[in-house]
Amino acid sequence: MATTGTCKWLRPTSELEHYFDEAQNINLYLTSYMVTLSSVAPLQDDHVRKALLHLYRKVPTLRVCFRLCEGTLWACEMDKEEIDFQVIEDTDPRKVAEDMMVRFNSFTGPLWRARLLRAREGIQCPMPELQAAFPYTRSLVLANHHGIADGTSNLKIVDLFLQILDDVIEGKTINDEEQLGEWDVGEETKRLESKVEAELEQDPEYLQSLLDETRRVYMMPVLTVQALSPPEGGEVKTKVMIKDLDKNTTKYFLKRCKEEGVTVHSGFTALLNGSIVDILEETGMKQEAYHIKELHTINMRRYWSGDTSRSLGCHIFLFANNVETATNWRENFWEYARTVHKSLRKNIKEHSSLKQNYIKSKLRGCSFEALSLERKSGRDYSSSNMGNLDSLVSTDTKHVRITHLVRAVGNSPDGWQHNFHTFHGQLNYSLCYSCHLVTEQTARHFVDQLFKNLESVI
Repeated sequence: MATTGTCKWLRPTSELEHYFDEAQNINLYLTSYMVTLSSVAPLQDDHVRKALLHLYRKVPTLRVCFRLCEGTLWACEMDKEEIDFQVIEDTDPRKVAEDMMVRFNSFTGPLWRARLLRAREGIQCPMPELQAAFPYTRSLVLANHHGIADGTSNLKIVDLFLQILDDVIEGKTINDEEQLGEWDVGEETKRLESKVEAELEQDPEYLQSLLDETRRVYMMPVLTVQALSPPEGGEVKTKVMIKDLDKNTTKYFLKRCKEEGVTVHSGFTALLNGSIVDILEETGMKQEAYHIKELHTINMRRYWSGDTSRSLGCHIFLFANNVETATNWRENFWEYARTVHKSLRKNIKEHSSLKQNYIKSKLRGCSFEALSLERKSGRDYSSSNMGNLDSLVSTDTKHVRITHLVRAVGNSPDGWQHNFHTFHGQLNYSLCYSCHLVTEQTARHFVDQLFKNLESVI
């Protein structure tokens, strides 16, 4: 990477931003959003282009690139105004999302891209109740470098795009000086990290127990890799499978989770674990119980004080969770789900993401330097749950609405990534799987098994 340029130098990157810049060089952790736009009149390509240009001007993180300065990676503002937008002939947003999760040029930017799919005849609005008012539907796929945005920031950006697009169609003047928010380096997270690290260092016995436990978990086999033979000559690429739960079943599942005293995330995690056990059993692996190695995404803003609504950037951490899953998990599923729920709540309350990050740095040096090792240690899956999106995406726009949204994350080295949320009363799910570790047949079978199990427990 070059060390010169005429851009505006903003600040040194955070460790997390550096981590994601290193990761994206091997196509890891790039995010993609498949957005369905339903409109009153046929959507014009130029309207979308203009809206994206205004978005670039109004969102500081969309103008960012990364450059080296005397050996330190800095965040900079791009040399010139530029967006990476194309109108393409592809008609399958899933395939477009897969192809878009490839590295960006960090030095020049932009660190995001957008692809508008050509209009197709006969495509129905995903929300039947809006079909008459918004009869025209097209897909837009957005992808970004994870170092500039997490799910929270991305949804703010998607919602702002929708509002701008509606105003562009209306012919309104857009105020480009008004910014969506500020690019926050995450000072409160840094303070929490320092506090947790100091507490661990002051308790050597507890610190040693965490080091020992982390080593023990790393030595545990990744069961999905152990039992499922990787495809021969599989491409190192992430592919995506999408599944929507109908509104009635979504309603029953959410209601049942509440009645049983667990979050939707805990209930769905329990189903993921149970479904993995089903797949392992089918391969001939026979154990009384299985230790599934989970990895969960947490929004660090939840620990911050004050108003975080204007905080842009990437402020997520990951934490591992390991709960024993019995072969006969179905016999008392909701009791098992409560065990998962208790473990997840404990990890969140005790800042396990910060503790685990510090332990990894003690064992293997800075986390961004450990990417190759992380690929070898692995986990059975990682997950990202954004909860209910209904309060995050506008529903009162006049000319165009977002009627469906699916998220994807490129995680080729790690095997399985589960993304889910609810939107317009439906649970939207995507499985991102690595072609060199998982066959399409196995991935499809898993998704079928997962949703069959979901319906059986409600």
